[in-house]
Amino acid sequence: MTQKLALYIGRLLQCFPRALFAAAKRHGATGVYLAFCEYVLRTIPFPVRLGNWGIVRTRNESMNYFDNFLLEELRCKEVEAAISAAQEDPVVIDLGINTGVTVRWWFSLNPTSKVIGVDMLQETLDYTTGVLRDVPPTGTWVPICCGVGDHVDPEVEISIDSPLEGTSSILGNSGGQRRKIRMDTLDNLIAPLGVKRVTLLKCDIEGFGGYAFKGAPETLKITDYIVTETHDAAETMLISKVLSRAGFVIFRVFGKMLWWCRDSESLATSASPVR
Repeated sequence: MTQKLALYIGRLLQCFPRALFAAAKRHGATGVYLAFCEYVLRTIPFPVRLGNWGIVRTRNESMNYFDNFLLEELRCKEVEAAISAAQEDPVVIDLGINTGVTVRWWFSLNPTSKVIGVDMLQETLDYTTGVLRDVPPTGTWVPICCGVGDHVDPEVEISIDSPLEGTSSILGNSGGQRRKIRMDTLDNLIAPLGVKRVTLLKCDIEGFGGYAFKGAPETLKITDYIVTETHDAAETMLISKVLSRAGFVIFRVFGKMLWWCRDSESLATSASPVR
């Protein structure tokens, strides 16, 4: 209890003032209410609508929205401009979608986007499909239920707690629920969709990101930008090794997020340069 109280007070003191200001600036009184719910009450008594982004119903959504977007851990002006300004429907691949907060963000930047959401839990895909009905995009939402790795395995046993909690991992083995999922490579999952160019590949799959990239050499060849959330040293080292060999360099680091783009030599020979 003492540790939980310390974490609560620490988050309240460190994050609440900045989050309150950012939420009020972007959403007015609604933002103030949401910040109070997130950092003080730690629950959402009444759902709120955030303009063309949609409705926040749960604390999992609220926490994700604050950390990643209002506090800007998953913000990058260059990438957002590329998605927003795309003349033809930009493609975003989102690995690890949880409650669909990031999916909604990509659609808010460009409603005509094609967002391919990959998650190993069907509940997350169903939840995201449901919340997208609040603000229907004019683009395309493609949900794919599968674990992503460097090989194919029809039955991988995983252990999770709440499917919508956000920390479920193929590597986890301490959850209260056991189930089996299928695992495939990103190349195998994307190939049937006929994707010619990927504006952004976002990867947040709780420590398994390096293996996902190992199974995606063809997808990486057509990708302009990548953002990865890092969880430990081993994952960070493997991600860096794979992406560096594929011709990507880090151009932005913020919090746990590493942003990658093609190096200048790769861009010079790219069929569709982005810089």
